[in-house]
Parts: sequence; C-alpha cells; structure tokens
Amino acid sequence: MNDCIIMVDDDPEDIILVKTALKRIGLPVSFLSFPSGELLLDFIASQMSHSHREAVENRVDYLVLLDLNMPKMGGALCLSKLRKAQSFNQLPVVIFSTSDAHEDVERSYEMGANSYVYKPDNIKELEKIMNSIYHFWLFKKHRWLQI
Repeated sequence: MNDCIIMVDDDPEDIILVKTALKRIGLPVSFLSFPSGELLLDFIASQMSHSHREAVENRVDYLVLLDLNMPKMGGALCLSKLRKAQSFNQLPVVIFSTSDAHEDVERSYEMGANSYVYKPDNIKELEKIMNSIYHFWLFKKHRWLQI
C-alpha cells in the first residue's frame, strides 16, 4: 500500500514548504504537486484508467491538498468537478488556503471538502499540521487494514 499527498497550488514557495515539512518529519508518503486544478483532474483520470488488476496490485491512497485561489481553474471549481465525477468523489480533499474567511470555509464544506486547513506561516507549525493530516487521513487506513 502506498500513500501519496498531492498538492494543488500555483505558489511554488508553498509547494516547497510542504515538501520540506514532509521530508523533515519523515512521513512515508510520496508527494506530487500541480499548479492547477486542470492538471490534477488530468492526472487522476489517467490513474483511474489503469486496468483493475494494476490498480489492485499497485494501489495508491491519495490525499489532495487543494488551494482555493488559483488562476484558470480555482480550488472551488476543481473540488466541484471532483465531487461530481463518480470515480473521484471519495477522494479525500483538504482545502489548504491562506483564506480564513468564514464564507470560504463554509462554501468549501458545502461543496464536499473533507477538511479546511489554514496555511501556517512557519515551518514548525506546518510540520505539525502535515503530521496531523497524514495520521488522520492516511495512517489510520493502514491500522484498520492490519486487523
């Protein structure tokens, strides 16, 4: 079983910070990033198109960290498309945004976000957040599978 965190964000500095935090805390996850929602949807569609046998043998559990404010396809539209697509609607999506506006949080949950996390401004806090996200969304699956 493999775990992969996919970050969708148009800010390369935010991507580097998350990648650095994951590396520093040593979580057993792969990390991918895309600068737009369109590229995320293309990637997920290509992963879903593998044969069923390949999918079972090489199963990857994905978690998406999705920024709201991006050019072209923003996070809200990307989330909406993910939730409308039958094969993507169970994918855990954590909105990871610099916005702490109540309207953004509320709208994200209404659209099907699994969680909403405010981006911290320091690496130590980011490490704590990434550790919590991993243990809540990915690690617990492994515990249940081992029973």
